[in-house]
Amino acid sequence: MISVQVDPNNPNRQITKFPGDRSLISVVTSRGTETPSPGEFIASEIAQQIFEGEFTLYLNEVETTTAYRQEKHGIVADQITAIYLSPQDPNYFQAAGHSVALYRYQLMLQPLTNQGD
Repeated sequence: MISVQVDPNNPNRQITKFPGDRSLISVVTSRGTETPSPGEFIASEIAQQIFEGEFTLYLNEVETTTAYRQEKHGIVADQITAIYLSPQDPNYFQAAGHSVALYRYQLMLQPLTNQGD
């Protein structure tokens, strides 16, 4: 990766540049939040992604949902990312609206401490 830039005119649009004149343009099209109980927070967003290469163009949709919860030493988050094919993909109808890839992550967010403490 060479760089990541947020479009100054649209904070929902991010451009990631890769070597070889390739780029990924991500545009968030929808967001949602929920607070199921105190100390818990769920955030979800849907983004359209456009992969551009020298001779190729590929589109897909990505849904990312993250459930955050406050714990004693920080915030723990469980994240699921689902990848969906675009109608331009030859396998779009075969996928029948189901995700074609699913990724799961667990994050631990902790505050930084001063080295002198």
